Order: sequence, then structure tokens, then C-alpha cells
Amino acid sequence: MELINKKATLDYFGAPGPEELENWCKENFFGGVFPTQDDQHEGMPSDHVLAAALWHARAKFPNAETLDICSYAGLVTYLATGWYGGFGTDQYQKERQAEHIVLSLAGGIAPEPDGMFAFAPEKEPDADFTKKILKFLDGFYFGDAENAVMKAVEDVDPIITARAILALARNRAEYENLVRVADRFLKKKTNISSLRQAVRKVLGTTSK
Repeated sequence: MELINKKATLDYFGAPGPEELENWCKENFFGGVFPTQDDQHEGMPSDHVLAAALWHARAKFPNAETLDICSYAGLVTYLATGWYGGFGTDQYQKERQAEHIVLSLAGGIAPEPDGMFAFAPEKEPDADFTKKILKFLDGFYFGDAENAVMKAVEDVDPIITARAILALARNRAEYENLVRVADRFLKKKTNISSLRQAVRKVLGTTSK
């Protein structure tokens, strides 16, 4: 199920057309990415989205690690099409955290650590939500991850905020601690600063 809008995603990247992107991928050693062949593979991963995401990440964040660029592009492709066509980064912790936060922001429920159950919303993603998610992913992968998370949960329902914070947990101990923090936040026994501290602890970052 798509969580962001494909057309809005391509508009956000503002990348060149499929032919130019295909040549760019070859020149930059992103093998096996053929955006000109999308029309021949209906219902399969979109190499057009994948190539556009790679182009955007490399152009906007030239000092980024190749792993992050490939993970970002693969995740964006999945979120926009429901298909993974990336570079085998499915075990990358940052990617799973990012995916679970997006799922939560879309109104879904991410699985608990080592769990399989997840709930995905049944609604058509719009352009505004897509832009918000792509800005979040830019910040989470290539900027200040803590600030990206906190910016993403501004002005959303407190329950969605809590679910997005829980989505960061990498193991059972982190999850249980975040549950306690989120519970106190929902009961208004503490404020958003407690959530930021919990996010900082999980991500190992400090505010800029």
C-alpha cells in the first residue's frame, strides 16, 4: 500500500526525465536502475522514482554516505509504489525506523520490535502529506534526525505523536521505556520536551 503520492514525489524531486536519469545512474555507478523501462513493467517497482530519489539525495546531500542514499531511495520507492526495488538495505536499522515513523504519521501502527503485526491506513495519500514526509526523510537521513522527528510530529494528534515516537524503538527495552514516556505524555503528566529527550536518547543525537 502506498503511503505517499507517486506524482507528488516526482514533483518534489524535480529530477530530469527518465532517459537523462538512466544515463546519470550509469555514470554514478547505480547499476540495474532503468527508469526508461517503467512502462514495460506495470505493477513492479518504479525505477523512475528510485532514480529520481537517488539523483535528489546525491545532488542535495553530496557528502552523504552511499548506504544512506541507497536506503533513502529504496524506502521512498516503497512508500510511493508499495514495491521495494532498492539495494538490499532491508536490514538497515535507520531505514526501518524511518519507515515505521512514516507509517505512524499516516495513521497506521508500526510493529513492535521483533514483531510482525502492523496496521496500514486505507486512504489515498495527498500531495501535502507527501511533501511533509519527504522533508522528514531528508532531515532524518541527511540532517539532524532528532529535529526531523520532532518537526514531523508538530501539530498532529497526540496519539499519532506517541505512535511515531514508539516507532523508533530498536529493541524491547527501548520500546518499554518509550511506552512509559508516551503514556505520561498522553496523560498530560509531562510535555513534549520529555518526548524529545526520549528521541535523543534513542538516536544518540544532541540538538543543534
